[in-house]
Amino acid sequence: MQALTNPLTLIHGLAMLALVSLTYGFMTRTVSSFLSRGVAVGSTFGLGAISTMADPIVMQEGIFLDARGVILTLAAPFGGVTAAVIAAGCAIAYRLWLGGAGALIGCTTILIATVVGIAFARFVPLSRGAYTLRQLVLLAAFGSLHGFSVLFVLVFIPVPGLVGSLVPLCVLNSIGIVIFGSFLSAEGRRRHATRLLEKEAATDALTGLPNRRTFDAAGSALVLEAKTTGRSVALLMIDLDRFKQVNDRWGHDVGDSVLRKAAGVVASEVRGGGLAARYGGEEIAILLPDVAEDEALRISERIRLAVKQNVYHMHPDLLSVTVSIGVASRQGECLEFTKLFSAADRALYAAKAGGRNQCVLAGPEVERSAGVPDDTPNSSNSTDKSQMFSRGLVGVES
Repeated sequence: MQALTNPLTLIHGLAMLALVSLTYGFMTRTVSSFLSRGVAVGSTFGLGAISTMADPIVMQEGIFLDARGVILTLAAPFGGVTAAVIAAGCAIAYRLWLGGAGALIGCTTILIATVVGIAFARFVPLSRGAYTLRQLVLLAAFGSLHGFSVLFVLVFIPVPGLVGSLVPLCVLNSIGIVIFGSFLSAEGRRRHATRLLEKEAATDALTGLPNRRTFDAAGSALVLEAKTTGRSVALLMIDLDRFKQVNDRWGHDVGDSVLRKAAGVVASEVRGGGLAARYGGEEIAILLPDVAEDEALRISERIRLAVKQNVYHMHPDLLSVTVSIGVASRQGECLEFTKLFSAADRALYAAKAGGRNQCVLAGPEVERSAGVPDDTPNSSNSTDKSQMFSRGLVGVES
């Protein structure tokens, strides 16, 4: 009954739960790696459990009750299995260090609380970073039952007042799980909302691709890393041909639909760590790490053909969409994001000036192009790839 008559014990327990909640929020916000976050959260929960065992309800020497079960039960639902295992390991190590007649039973209660939390997390996952009050009450109902495992102590050692303390202790543990879980859920909701806002700020609403700000930031970072390691980086600038005419003739709703389809096709063709983003209007930019000129040109041609074959309105003969693509690739000391972007942009201009529906590779004097411009006759279906490349030579100063 000491738990009900000693307000300092209750205050200490609530303060510890609040501290763990704040630390949990800090860890989840600042640690990005999933594994590292699990270790950090697990350590936090483990230290919280140790702190509750440092100020327990002493029944007799070596046998005491505390609120470790509250923290350990919630470790898996809010931190994952890694966090739960680490927290349980910390708690068990400390309980064994404390020793006493109830050490083994104490370790058993730790394991039971941890297993209950892991099972609950397995069957009732977080929704938007949080649990509802009903779910927390359900967790509390199962989580508080671990306390009754201490009754096994009575088989070996008579402990006066132990049975009478269990019911109020389980009630307090249940309340603690609901309150502590509510704190953690509130933090989870805030974190989930923040991530949504960050994603919205970094994503183009129409196409779902990253936006220009995200592309510029990623491009600068990628180019800086590649420059120090000697790796090559390619940049593709893609523009939908005569897109204004689509909007003027069919309306902006059709134009939006066409742009979404084109963005989806382009994104599906980007592999190996590449980044596709809507750069503005009907322009899509692509960053390709570790891609030299020839490979970049082949990728651009694959994208051009994929868009031409798969993006249309109602029927390909009614409204078929083509793209012009400017390609640039650099490496070494001459690799700078602004210069790479400028070279690809000038190559795009050359592609559109040369008749559209083609890919142009930026170079010092002569740019190689792939594809057949809209206004170039193509009377033979047997035109091979080499002829397509040689037909579209375009000069661009980069």
